[in-house]
Amino acid sequence: QIKDFERAFTSKWKEWKLEYDSLKRLNLAKGIVVYNYDSVRKYYDITHKLLESIYEHGVLEFNEEIGYENQEPEAIQIVKNKVATEVSYSSVFTLKSAYTYIIQSLNNYNFQEGLNQNLEFIKALQLNNYIVPTLFYDFETSERIKNELIDAISLTKGMVQEGERVISKGEMIDVDKFRLLESLRREYLSSLDLTANRSLLFAGKFILVLFAFVIIFLFMFRFRPSILESRRKTLFILMLMVVFIFIGHFVYQINEVSIYIVPFAILPILINTFFDSRSGIVYSYNNCVIGSILCTE
Repeated sequence: QIKDFERAFTSKWKEWKLEYDSLKRLNLAKGIVVYNYDSVRKYYDITHKLLESIYEHGVLEFNEEIGYENQEPEAIQIVKNKVATEVSYSSVFTLKSAYTYIIQSLNNYNFQEGLNQNLEFIKALQLNNYIVPTLFYDFETSERIKNELIDAISLTKGMVQEGERVISKGEMIDVDKFRLLESLRREYLSSLDLTANRSLLFAGKFILVLFAFVIIFLFMFRFRPSILESRRKTLFILMLMVVFIFIGHFVYQINEVSIYIVPFAILPILINTFFDSRSGIVYSYNNCVIGSILCTE
């Protein structure tokens, strides 16, 4: 592109010179702007150096896929010959900033003769045609590196040495202590390699939950046959239990609030209202057992 600028300058100057000489011979050159070649040449040298400086720093390609979320990055990685170099984002140009940089730099130079006219001659060369991107966004590599950095983020915080006391009995748990305990719990569970026995763990939970429901049906069969004989009453009790179990499991999964905010005590109150207190206690106990089984890792 710099070579194109050099050729365009030479060609433009020759065209203007021929036009001026032709009009001068016809005595029609009075209204023609006379450019001072020495001053124009100075502008040419300055513009040439500015273009070299711009391409030395690099010009970023405009890409709509790049989203900075209202904040530009502090640095970018430039890969050349499979070698990555980190540079400041402010040190490279965009197409718009490069053109603005050239025009502002030219305006800062004060030549005595024909300043505006000579500068207009350079602007007439349409300098934006000689600024093209040299740095292109590599979406595939960027996503791969981003995913590697995300995978490298540790889910734990702090370090606990062997034999070190994490927290004493009765001690108040603050935010830092809670995060440390949560990190320790995660590391302990991962050390047990539960992921490899996930299917076995699921089978064990299923058996325990099934056993709890069997106890409920045995209780109704032996002591509350009237409830078991009514499909509507049976579905009502099971629906209440499932709703509370689901709420408890959901609160446990989001891990934002304590599971103790779930009003499990409402279940025996509701059952006592529609049936009797003994049934409410039995169903409530079994509901808590099932919830505790499901709300564990």
